[in-house]
Amino acid sequence: MPRRVKVPAFSAYLYRFCNPVERFFSKLKHYRAVATRFEKHDPNHLAFVKLAAARIWMRFMGAPTDRGPLRRRHIARSMRV
Repeated sequence: MPRRVKVPAFSAYLYRFCNPVERFFSKLKHYRAVATRFEKHDPNHLAFVKLAAARIWMRFMGAPTDRGPLRRRHIARSMRV
């Protein structure tokens, strides 16, 4: 099997900040009205995006589970510079 000639650029430092953003947009796309652009007017579509983002945030910050508070602490610790 041939080896790679050019190694792709990867920065663990930058990945630490990009990964949560990519995961958020992935969760945002699960809302059908946002993913399919159900509303044709920009202000209405933006309102749907804001509502979906608020629901995602509330679910993340919501009721504590067995791993909930520890997970938030771990994420906050990993985001420190």
